[in-house]
Amino acid sequence: MMPSITESCLHWSTRRILLVDDNPEIHKDIMGILRPQQDNPLAIVEAELFGDVVAPDERKRAPVPYELESAFQGEQALAMVEQALREGRPYSMAIVDIRMPPGWDGIETIVRLRQVDPALQIVICSAYSDYSWKAIDERLQATDWLLILRKPFEHAEIRQLASALTEKWNLGVKASLNIEALEELVKDHALQVQQANIELEKRNGSLADANDRLSREIHARQLVDAEIRHIAFHDVLTSLSNRAFLMDRLNECVDRGKRQRGYRFAVLFIDIDSFKLVNDSLGHRAGDQLLTQFASAMIGAMRTMEASIRPSHDTVARLGGDELIVLLDDIRDSDNVLSVARRIQQLTCLPLDVGGRRMTPNISIGAAISQNEYDDGIDVLRDADTALYHAKEQGKGRIAIFDQAMRSRVLERADVENDLQLAIGNGLVAQSEHVVASKATLATTCCGKKELFDKAIGNHEFVVYYQPIVSLAAGKIVCLEALVRWEHPTRGLLPPDSFIPVAEQTGMIEAIGEQVLEQVAGQLCEWRATVPQAANLSVSVNVSAAQIVGNQLLDQVDRCLEQYGLEPRSLRIELTETTAMRNPELTKQVIDALVARGIEVYLDDFGTGYSSLSTLHTLPFAAIKINNSFIASSETDAEVATTIRAMVMIAEQRNMRLIAEGIETFEQVTALRQLDCEYGQGFFFARPLSAHAIGEVLENGSAYCLPADAEPAFAIESEARGGQPPGSPVMRFAVRAARGLVSR
Repeated sequence: MMPSITESCLHWSTRRILLVDDNPEIHKDIMGILRPQQDNPLAIVEAELFGDVVAPDERKRAPVPYELESAFQGEQALAMVEQALREGRPYSMAIVDIRMPPGWDGIETIVRLRQVDPALQIVICSAYSDYSWKAIDERLQATDWLLILRKPFEHAEIRQLASALTEKWNLGVKASLNIEALEELVKDHALQVQQANIELEKRNGSLADANDRLSREIHARQLVDAEIRHIAFHDVLTSLSNRAFLMDRLNECVDRGKRQRGYRFAVLFIDIDSFKLVNDSLGHRAGDQLLTQFASAMIGAMRTMEASIRPSHDTVARLGGDELIVLLDDIRDSDNVLSVARRIQQLTCLPLDVGGRRMTPNISIGAAISQNEYDDGIDVLRDADTALYHAKEQGKGRIAIFDQAMRSRVLERADVENDLQLAIGNGLVAQSEHVVASKATLATTCCGKKELFDKAIGNHEFVVYYQPIVSLAAGKIVCLEALVRWEHPTRGLLPPDSFIPVAEQTGMIEAIGEQVLEQVAGQLCEWRATVPQAANLSVSVNVSAAQIVGNQLLDQVDRCLEQYGLEPRSLRIELTETTAMRNPELTKQVIDALVARGIEVYLDDFGTGYSSLSTLHTLPFAAIKINNSFIASSETDAEVATTIRAMVMIAEQRNMRLIAEGIETFEQVTALRQLDCEYGQGFFFARPLSAHAIGEVLENGSAYCLPADAEPAFAIESEARGGQPPGSPVMRFAVRAARGLVSR
């Protein structure tokens, strides 16, 4: 490998040119042209004799110094170029003849020379037309490094080409060297800046530690002077006012509000976001350090508050944990409270050194403003805490001011949670009325053990409804999805979104899920015993992330299948993308265990969660369910239709079924069938129905059923019409549906 061009190349006083031609006369001519003419009187005479007159002023011009060397064959030229590179004195230009028998021709020579020295500038000099310019270009792929000179050539042409190409070569070398030097300079400067930053960070850390030590020393002297009062009315960790002092001040403000018309005060309930994460990850000592520094920042913020915003007699207290209180005495209006809250966020959410790490805390603030309606300071704290809860529901770093609507929502949530506890304590899941009515039949025909059903039937409040999943090609019910409802004793039938989030947050979802599985298994057992059309029916049950990580789902499934004598294929499990990706490794273990038992698993709401195709590749789903947001515009939006088509192809390649959710119109059914979507569910076919209503549909042999106040949409299964009189409801159902299909 040849050495690279170095800066020494630029110190030569001449420009090196290699002449490659098998004719010595050509060498002589070119050398005569390029050598300085004032040193060659014979050349001047020759130029005047043959018409190439040199002007006197040109004779006086400083000559361009060239170092000319000759090679008479391509092989010799290659050797000279290699030798020049080894010596660090590369040629800047080569003038090459196109024909040089018996060795390489000019094209082959140029290819070899450029392989060794890609920076070499080339001039092809020939009187022959063996190669066209197109052929030369195709062979050499030349750019600006190649020029062609036809023989016979003018002296000026040679001089111009030599001057331009060698100068171009020199400039290229200089540019490369300048770039290298600049890069080295940038690296040096970057290293210096980096070292300076490291040193600065060290000094800043030392200064912060010194400041912290000094602050603690000063604070310790102050504690000696007022130790008893501090213990009685201040928090030990943060030195803020404690609950006792705060309640005294709050009750004073409440009493003053009763006596003085127009007087108002406010309470800011402040919570440090992600404080638990600091305790769990860095330890409680780091959490205490964060609280101490944040409390100092709070005191500083209140002391430096502009007089136009707040006076300096407000109270800052710590209730416990990361809960801090600011009592704003004698406020003007709610805007003044918001200004103070925003200013506190601005002055306290600054970088802190906590547990050897640099972190910036965020805070959420709930505010309660007095309207002289409070009788006790504890009520003000309650409302500020309610506002804080509302602020944290909206995300981190939010501010909320209490209103009565918040109180109503909190009370409603508390009622839901309490009612859930009572419902779970009473046994939770209700069997349908039909199950109760046929309890003796079930005990005899399903399992032969009456006591199994006595446990599942009682004074329960949760009910499972069922929505059919229909074959879009045949119009037959292929599966049911179980959907839980709450028959609340005072509020009526509640949809899942009104209690499932609370159940998930409070940990009650596992108990609800277990008893939903039990009711579904019992209902399937009943249908198998009483409805011949349900012999191959299966039901899918939704599970949450809490059930996946709770390590009880597999035992619950096994127990239900064994108790009710069901084969695994009769039960299917649905989970959303978000649930599947909450804990991917554990989710895969659970799904693999379900599949090993013969239970299919569906991916629900595909396209609304993580929407990662890797989910489909890593987890063995038997079906994917398209979210209804895609279905709503499937017949009008070409982009959505293309997306659904892609999902169909993915499902086919992965050997999975595709189920469209939320179908509501005939046009959507038509569009989905055109897109080769196999299955669907939605209000177009049937709303979620009680077990009794679904049982009647199955007994009648219908493909699916709609509520009584809705028009049917599809033809029912053909064998269902057997034995029905022409005027029966079932026959009218089929005729209207069939006419609708034909007319459309």
